[in-house]
Amino acid sequence: IHVPPTPDAAGGGQGRWLDGVAPAGDELVFDKTGSHAFVTTNIHYVLGNVGVRSLVCCGVLTDECVAGTVKAACDLGYACTVLEDACLAGAPERHAGAIATLRRFARVVSTRTWLAEVGHGRTAAAAGGGGKPPARPLDRPGLLRPGPGLGRA
Repeated sequence: IHVPPTPDAAGGGQGRWLDGVAPAGDELVFDKTGSHAFVTTNIHYVLGNVGVRSLVCCGVLTDECVAGTVKAACDLGYACTVLEDACLAGAPERHAGAIATLRRFARVVSTRTWLAEVGHGRTAAAAGGGGKPPARPLDRPGLLRPGPGLGRA
């Protein structure tokens, strides 16, 4: 799921997709016009209808939109995981401060740790699956299937 800021009237500005993080295939896009993903989108309605109760969050800016989205999600009853190294703020100290605060609301881990937990990057033989591919997050109730790359949510 992608929740970018809305592009400016000229079609540019903050809402442009950066290389490597644009939606792929049938990934959902919610146009966010407020300080967090839940205030100006129908994301809570959509997630509720498909039974999602856990979110993996990352993005820009850690201390603004990411923090606001995580706090709102927790208030709505979602269990949140924040990928610390997949977030960015305007300055390192702003990122560190936001992550310190988010630890009170959510589980904070590295992208590598999260990917290892959900079985990405493992071969079927290494996973002990006898040739069967490892389970993907969507195969477990309450988790969304990540797109290519970091498993954005």
